Amino acid sequence: MANIFGSASQVNAAKGAIRALVENSITAKSENPRREQQERGPPSRGRDPNVGPGTNKFTFTVPDKCVGLIIGRGGESINEIQRKSGSRVNIVPESQSVNGRRPVNLFGSDEANERAKELIEAIVRQDELGLKKSQANNSDGGLRTNTVQVTV
Repeated sequence: MANIFGSASQVNAAKGAIRALVENSITAKSENPRREQQERGPPSRGRDPNVGPGTNKFTFTVPDKCVGLIIGRGGESINEIQRKSGSRVNIVPESQSVNGRRPVNLFGSDEANERAKELIEAIVRQDELGLKKSQANNSDGGLRTNTVQVTV
């Protein structure tokens, strides 16, 4: 349930507009319930039906602990990966993680997907190297820390 704020006339106008949208949507679906499938066309074999022509889907996994680094603050890293590669990157929700690894779906040309995978794997390698360096430096009981800067 949503709250609508404003004067009485504004609230009533908003309610009327919402009702009209819902009714139009219900009417359109009841007139042709298969319209959405018809507009998309039949699914092609071997391709995701939600992916446009010339676009391929490629899936691989990354460690759950690296997902935050791949996404970056405010989505900066993932947006940069998409910009540099030309591939759309989709990281599945944590609930679909298997054995501590999360599937990543790439949507683009084979070349774009390969470039996006390389950029993501570079982030994962940097994280793994950072952890190994930190563990090695702290093995003597010291309180040294390492900072690894990742540029995508």
